[in-house]
Amino acid sequence: MKEDMIREAMKAEQIFTQDDIKWREYEQREAAIRDYRSDMRASREKGREEGREEGREEGIEQGKKQGVWETKRLTALEMLKNKLDVVLISKGTKLSIEDIQMLKKQCESNQ
Repeated sequence: MKEDMIREAMKAEQIFTQDDIKWREYEQREAAIRDYRSDMRASREKGREEGREEGREEGIEQGKKQGVWETKRLTALEMLKNKLDVVLISKGTKLSIEDIQMLKKQCESNQ
């Protein structure tokens, strides 16, 4: 049974490979499939790289913001240690009064 199927497939292949038009169509179809797969791989990789770049940029921006916040926080803490007024600290650091009062409580609880 299997041998008959194999012989039949081989015969169909032989007929197919001898027909130049069908063979060219087959090769063109295979080339189109390879091109499509290659384009898809390239597009996926390009999308991944764009995503990585966007993530790096967002990470840098977030790091800058955290650095600014940390600088303001440390400045406010030094000003609190020097017994400066909360409103004055707020004006100098551009932190909210609520943030400064929270820092003041933390500073007092650490002493």
